[in-house]
Amino acid sequence: MNIRKVSLEDDGTFQIAPLMDIVFLLLVFYLVTSALQQMEKHMLINPPKSQQGTEVARRPYQIIINVSKDGEIIVNKKVWKIDSLANRLKEMKDLASGREAPEFSVIIRADGLTAHQHVINVMDACITAGMSQMWFVTVDSNL
Repeated sequence: MNIRKVSLEDDGTFQIAPLMDIVFLLLVFYLVTSALQQMEKHMLINPPKSQQGTEVARRPYQIIINVSKDGEIIVNKKVWKIDSLANRLKEMKDLASGREAPEFSVIIRADGLTAHQHVINVMDACITAGMSQMWFVTVDSNL
């Protein structure tokens, strides 16, 4: 009978393939998220100017709602109707509620020439959907 000894000693080698996989996935993640963030900034919306605004870092689970001059609502380059905005926001919030997600928040990016009523309509839809945190985009007037 041939009995072999099982060695429990580690040979001291370092596996680099799993590390490369993780680095590659992180790179893809950051490329995709930065591309999505830039997509929102290229829209033809000129936010109002302000001297008192403070810059807030973008966080996960923030939805950017763009409101054009004529009141058109744009989310992720898709036009949404005000009638369905609350339901769609609620669906998005419900989908993420199963995950360990922090509080959802909304960034309202309205054009400086947008009628105030269009912004109020978006705010009402956000409150109806259960969004308690809303931010408004302004541009530094000194620029």
